Amino acid sequence: MISVVMATYNGERYLQEQLESICNQTYQPDEIIISDDHSSDSTSEIIRSFQKKTKIAIYFYCNSKRLGYAKNFRNGLRLAKGDLIFLSDQDDVWEKNKIEVCKNFFDRYPNILALSTAYRLIDENGKRRKEDWFYRFFSQKSKKINWKSFLRHPKYPGMAMAIRKVLWNQISSSKYWEGLPHDWQLNQEAAYYNGLYFLNIVLTRYRLHTKNTVGITFSLSAVRKSAARKKKRENMITEIEHSLQATALTHRTQIPYLKKAIAFQKKRKEFYSRNRIFSLFFYNLFHLNYISFRSVLGDFYTGMMFFLVGESYE
Repeated sequence: MISVVMATYNGERYLQEQLESICNQTYQPDEIIISDDHSSDSTSEIIRSFQKKTKIAIYFYCNSKRLGYAKNFRNGLRLAKGDLIFLSDQDDVWEKNKIEVCKNFFDRYPNILALSTAYRLIDENGKRRKEDWFYRFFSQKSKKINWKSFLRHPKYPGMAMAIRKVLWNQISSSKYWEGLPHDWQLNQEAAYYNGLYFLNIVLTRYRLHTKNTVGITFSLSAVRKSAARKKKRENMITEIEHSLQATALTHRTQIPYLKKAIAFQKKRKEFYSRNRIFSLFFYNLFHLNYISFRSVLGDFYTGMMFFLVGESYE
């Protein structure tokens, strides 16, 4: 059985297109679980209308109050019944063969717990963004991701993921991850148990717009864009630090390494927030046990752009 779990919040603009891309798959899911975080637009009307037009079972649940992105997604995961669970954002577009390709890969490799795939960046109108080249995955067609490699560069977003239900069952009761990114936890745990794989085939069109809940910030003026990017990156570093703390509580045998990794993230955030960009650059370079070189460049680029054109977070 295959489940799709989608978290929604005020997603009226793109939701219809995403639901159509899921329901028009070459291998269709058995159920779609939608957990809505108390939307105030026409999201619920779009979903209820779509329920009447498709033969696929769509289960729609509305939160009585806002829970936030992470808790809302966890609600949906708890309700999924499938042996394979695909995670979906409300504003992306799936390639027609996404489920089929991933299912075949899971069938071929029974040790996989979580599978991440490549994606393409698109804009509000569905056109490929010029920045897409920077986010290409320059690797072999498929590979296993080891645990420390993931911790150094947690670059596998939930919207491009599929997992085995057994993975979620194993970690869903953990009290340490409440409010933290669900995709970070899933990937980290899968990697820890040698079950995280990456498939370098583009199966999702990842839409970037000004109202993304998470992700990269575009479509703003130069000053606002540099400030927004920097603020998002600071938040990302904070989330990594908190996720590492939850990991340390979960895997106590790894505490010596994780304590150093947490201390690194704290210092990284301090340099970054204080705009000490060159100090940060060299600090990162001397600690490549805890950060990837690509992340080093990301810190330097966003920090320098803010230094050159950004004055405030507005």
